[in-house]
Amino acid sequence: MFKLLIMEDKGDIHSEQEREHFHKIIHSFKAYRVFNRAVIFKRLRYLSTLSERQQQLLLKYKRRLEKAAECIDHNDTIIKLIIRDVEQMFENVNHKPVAGQKRSVTNQDIEKVNITIKQIYRDWTVEGAIERDKCYRPIIEEIEKYFPEHECNRADIKVLIPGAGLGRLAFEVAKRGFTCQGNEFSFYMLMASNFILNNCLGAGGNELYPWVHQLDNILSSEDQFKKVSFPDCDPSDLYSLHGTSRFSMTAGDFTEMLLKQSRIFPRVIRHPERIQRDEHRWFSLMEEKLIGIINVQISAGVKQIINYGFRLSTTMYNSIYYSTFIDEF
Repeated sequence: MFKLLIMEDKGDIHSEQEREHFHKIIHSFKAYRVFNRAVIFKRLRYLSTLSERQQQLLLKYKRRLEKAAECIDHNDTIIKLIIRDVEQMFENVNHKPVAGQKRSVTNQDIEKVNITIKQIYRDWTVEGAIERDKCYRPIIEEIEKYFPEHECNRADIKVLIPGAGLGRLAFEVAKRGFTCQGNEFSFYMLMASNFILNNCLGAGGNELYPWVHQLDNILSSEDQFKKVSFPDCDPSDLYSLHGTSRFSMTAGDFTEMLLKQSRIFPRVIRHPERIQRDEHRWFSLMEEKLIGIINVQISAGVKQIINYGFRLSTTMYNSIYYSTFIDEF
């Protein structure tokens, strides 16, 4: 079983605030079906107010809405599996629910659940391999280039991956023999990754409709009702490859958003610099909207980077989609 830990950087991890946040996320998952079906039923109710002739003209649209409701019901069965026993998913914290507490759920909370479902498509399906190859493969290739298997014992090379999401990049790095730990702030992602990594038996045993929430601006209903299987590989293969797991996940905030820190660039690199020992390397994938801001800081502040112990060696640009339906173009 892959380890999941809570970081103890800030305050008391057993605080009521921490516990309440954890269970609010669970409650958001539980509300997925009700909220998403409410959006559909609102449209169905409107259709029922139209004239009979207008309803006949929109009959295909009505059937599409009804199909969407069925797909949401199916997704909800997967969500129930994701949140089952999540109170025990961390080795060092047990988040027992507090009886009698009422928790409100917002549209923003449900949107995070929907995004998590789309992230499963990106990280753990055959179809998502196009996106993974664009963003993960360059990082993996760079790591392997600097630490070739024939020149080092990769088990001794420790790789930290902040913002690990559902853990696929960290999993792939560990599968190549490195000792790897993913770090993720979002409990939405951590709960889903815990289910995939620790509770999915074999490959392709579960199915989802990641685009069913997209009711507008779609080319065809086939796109909206595209069904995907996950995971595309058996997570337990890591054990068979290396005997014992070299992979773990921690919950916590590794550093602040890069965009917020762009005006004070030294803070961006402060956290990685603090954990550097001997000859370590920092690989980073940056969003396009940040490049213009950060490039100025890099060009004007190369000396600052050197002072922090880094040397900029490789820069590359890649066009990447994020959790986007791509039908092999």
